[in-house]
Amino acid sequence: MDEETQKVIQQETVAATVIQQKQSQDTKSKWARKQQLVYALSVLGILILLSIYPLFKLFYTPTSCFDNKQNQEEIGIDCGGSCSVLCGTQVEKLTIGWAKAFMVNKGRYDLAAVVENPNYNAGIKDMPYTFKVYDENGSIITEKTGSVFIKPRDKFIIFEPNIQTKGKEIKKVVLNFQQNPVWTKMQQQAPKITVRNKRLFNIKSSPRFNATIFNSSIDDLSNVDITAIVYNGSDNPIAVSSTYEERIDRGTSKDIFFTWPSKFTIRPNGAVCTAPADVVLAFDRSGSMGFAGQNPPQPLTFAKKAALEFINDMQPADKVGLVSFATFASDPVDQTLTPSQDKLKKAIESIKIDSPALEQHTNIGDAIEKAVKELSLNSSTEKTKKAIVLLTDGVASRPLNPKKETDKNYPEVYAISKSDEARSEDISLYVIGLGNEINEEFLSGRIATAPSYYYKAANSGELKKIYNDIARAVCKEEVFTTDVLVHINK
Repeated sequence: MDEETQKVIQQETVAATVIQQKQSQDTKSKWARKQQLVYALSVLGILILLSIYPLFKLFYTPTSCFDNKQNQEEIGIDCGGSCSVLCGTQVEKLTIGWAKAFMVNKGRYDLAAVVENPNYNAGIKDMPYTFKVYDENGSIITEKTGSVFIKPRDKFIIFEPNIQTKGKEIKKVVLNFQQNPVWTKMQQQAPKITVRNKRLFNIKSSPRFNATIFNSSIDDLSNVDITAIVYNGSDNPIAVSSTYEERIDRGTSKDIFFTWPSKFTIRPNGAVCTAPADVVLAFDRSGSMGFAGQNPPQPLTFAKKAALEFINDMQPADKVGLVSFATFASDPVDQTLTPSQDKLKKAIESIKIDSPALEQHTNIGDAIEKAVKELSLNSSTEKTKKAIVLLTDGVASRPLNPKKETDKNYPEVYAISKSDEARSEDISLYVIGLGNEINEEFLSGRIATAPSYYYKAANSGELKKIYNDIARAVCKEEVFTTDVLVHINK
C-alpha cells in the first residue's frame, strides 16, 4: 500500500471517528434533553396535581346517606336503601287513640294521650310533641311541649301532670307531633311485660289501683314509665295516673300502686252512670212558694238550696238545664243544658217570685212543654238519658181553657197531655210534691213516668235527700275497667 493510500485511509478513519463522536454527542444531548423534558413534565404534573387537589377536596363529595342527594340505592334523598333513615313512604303514621284532660281540682289538670306506632321495624329516637288546651270558646288556654322515644310496635301514654289553667275549664285537648319526623330502622321491640294482680278499690272515696309488673323480657329494663288508665262502662277514660321505675331486672317483678285524691264521680255514694244524663229542672216559683211569710221567702229558699245539691251530685259528662214556672214557664228557659255548675248555680239563685205574688199561678203543663223542647233541641246524643225533675207545691191552675175559662179541669188535662209528649220522646219525668196543698193522685199517677218516679216532701227540709235520691235514680251504676301501659323512654 503506497503512502498516498494510507493517508486516505487515515483521513477516512479520522472522519469516521469524528462522525461517531459527533453522533454519540448528539445522542447524549438528545437523551439529556429528553430527560430534562420528562423531569419538567413530571414537575409540571406534580404542580398541577397539587393545585387541583384542594379544589377536588373542596368540590367533591363521595356518595353517602348524608350528601343531600338521592344516590346509591336510596328511595328518596338520604333515606331508604342502605341508609338507617327511612323515607316517609316506607312508614305508617303514628295513631292517637285519644287526648284528654283530667281535672285534679279546679284550675289544675293532668293531660294524657294514648299513642301507637304501627310499624314493625321503624321507630323515632326523639319525637317532639305539643299539647294544646282550649276553653269553651275555642281559645288556647295553654300549651305543653315535650319529646318521647318511640320503639317499633309501641303503644304508650304521653302524660303531662299538673297543668295550671288559672281557673279556666278545659273543653278540648289536641296533641300534635312534629311534621316529617326522622324515622330510623330499629329492631327493638316493645318489652315483654306481664301485668298481674290488678285491683281497683276505694272508688267511692279515694280510689286506689294496685298491680304487679313482671319483666319477662330477656333484657333488664331501665327508664320505665308505667301508666294506669281507668275506663267507665262506655270505654271512656275517666282517670289516668303515671309512675316511674328506674330499673326492672329481667325475671323480676315490681309492685306498683296509683292513687287519686277524690272519687271518680260526684254522684251520691260513688255511683257512676253507664251513659251521661241530660236533665232539666222544672222549678215552681208560684206565689205559694213564698207563703210561709219569711224573709228570704220560704219554702222557695230551702227548695233552691236543695236544687243546688242536685247540681253537685251530677258528674262532669252530665248536662243540666233550668226552667222555672208560675202562671207561665220562663221563655227563654232560665238556663239551657250545660255541664257548667257555676252557670246552673247562678240560674237557680236568680229564681224569684214575681209580684204580685197572689197573682202567680201554677202552670205545670207549660213547664213540661218548655223542658221537653229544651231536651229535644240540645240533648247530647241518642245514648244520653233524658229526664225532667219537676218540683211543685200546688195544684195545676193554668193555663185557662181558651174555649171555657171556668173549666177547672183543663190545667191538669193540659199538663197530662204534655207529660204524654215527654214519654213519647223517651224522657223520664220525676215529680216532687212539696207540702200538703197538692194533688198527689194527679202528680204520681198522671204526671210522673211511674208512681215510683213520684216523691212526697212533707216540708222543705226533706228536699235535699229527695234530690239526692233522684240523682241516684237518674244514674245506673257501672263497672270500671283498667289498663296498664309500660313504655321504655330511652
